Amino acid sequence: MQNWEKKNKHMPIFDFEKIPEEAYLQLFKRHVLSLLLKRALYFTRDNRSWILSYVLPVIFLLVGMLVMKYTSYAIPQPSLLLSNKLYNPHVNSNKLPTPYNYADTFCLPSLYDTHQTNISLGECYYVNKYQFESIMSNISDYKVISPLLPVDGAESIKDISDYLYDHREDYKSSFYGAVSFLDSKNLNDNNAISSVTYVIHANYTAVFAGPLFQALLGDGIISYINPEASSTIRLHPLPLTKKEDTILSNYNVNLVVTFLLLAISFIPSAWGTFIVREAETKGKYQQLVSGVSVGSYWFSTWIWDNLSYQPTIWMFIILIAGFPNTESLSSSKSGALGVTWGLLILFGTAYSGFTYMISIFFKSPAGVQVALIFITLVLGLILSVVGIVIRILANNAYLNAIR
Repeated sequence: MQNWEKKNKHMPIFDFEKIPEEAYLQLFKRHVLSLLLKRALYFTRDNRSWILSYVLPVIFLLVGMLVMKYTSYAIPQPSLLLSNKLYNPHVNSNKLPTPYNYADTFCLPSLYDTHQTNISLGECYYVNKYQFESIMSNISDYKVISPLLPVDGAESIKDISDYLYDHREDYKSSFYGAVSFLDSKNLNDNNAISSVTYVIHANYTAVFAGPLFQALLGDGIISYINPEASSTIRLHPLPLTKKEDTILSNYNVNLVVTFLLLAISFIPSAWGTFIVREAETKGKYQQLVSGVSVGSYWFSTWIWDNLSYQPTIWMFIILIAGFPNTESLSSSKSGALGVTWGLLILFGTAYSGFTYMISIFFKSPAGVQVALIFITLVLGLILSVVGIVIRILANNAYLNAIR
């Protein structure tokens, strides 16, 4: 081996002497290092590779992280007082017109659920309209929600609904609710109410219309029973439970993974573009004819692609770990950060070989670039759906619930 190296220290251009087997490894190393140096010099002036390998992937992942951050699934909701001030804020008079039925009889619709009453379906029965009027006038905010609109002759829920529609333009303010009193029961001869049955009509464009009118009616009933009493209701949702937070956090992580898939699809296109360009310009064949072995050519290409991919991996890791609500991908305590890093590493080692195989079928660098982006996206989305289906099939509790 040493004699061969001394003899061929300055290898002549035309030397057809058979290379000893013990020199193969030395030549392989020399070819690999030379090809890596060539790739490094080429990469420094290849703007397309810089954009595909670093700029676009980071931009896409950053957009995904920003979308995740500013579309939070759990926005803390402060305590909200349900009052007439919620709606029609720019109207000074007739702020919250509230119709209610004002008739001596009331008829239930044939489909009304009366499992807790003794009233037959579709039956009409006597009601005390004056008691309903007193309840409405005892609402603490009745002066503000005025006009109270007793609808003469309204004997059913449908009559109130028709009134709301037919008179929707009578006032500057919008109708946000109405009341259909079904029945009231007295505790004794002193006209003390033991129960009141009613239906709230709520405008679906107002999120809190139903609870608001429920609160107003509750205040009116309490004030009717005891004029010195009143009630207020606040809406203050409880914070998410740990399980709810975990489930919703996983949706956020799924969004990040989707954008990561979009980001990472550009990287193989940079690898494939170089391979096809070398074949197009006959650079690959010139190197092979000059003595570079097939193994050293592909090995050096694989090494360079994975080395140039490392900065992208670390930029991904920094972005994922730097944003909140990504513990499923970046928690060091649970080992998620190591798993994420490992998957990104393995993607490069596996997909680079797949890229070389695909690039054989293309003669245009632009064609292989578009094809690899498309293939990566399609495979990633399909495999994501397959993963979801497999997890559902593995969940026996879910399958038993839907059977």
